[in-house]
Amino acid sequence: PIPLRLVGSEMCIRDSCKYQYCIAILICCFNKLMAIFEERGITHLDLHGLKHEEVNSEILNFVYQFQDLLPLIVICGNSNKMVEIASKTLTNSNITFSSPRFGILRIEGFD
Repeated sequence: PIPLRLVGSEMCIRDSCKYQYCIAILICCFNKLMAIFEERGITHLDLHGLKHEEVNSEILNFVYQFQDLLPLIVICGNSNKMVEIASKTLTNSNITFSSPRFGILRIEGFD
């Protein structure tokens, strides 16, 4: 394995210390998990910090993983592009949703 060190939320190649490599991987996984949280009994996915090309798979993984807990909330933020990508992903997957306000998608169920 290639050893890594954490730089902000990015990881780069460093030296041959296996311990630092394992810590960097664990921190990376922990940061990914922090995007999913529960508030007022509803499970949320926060897309902040994700690249546009990651949104499709993250949303679908989230919806299928937590489908037993419907409704779900996806926080897109103020990016028109992020809202557009998220909405298109849900529509193309026959997942019903509403938008209680701009930047928030409430997943209701499946068609």
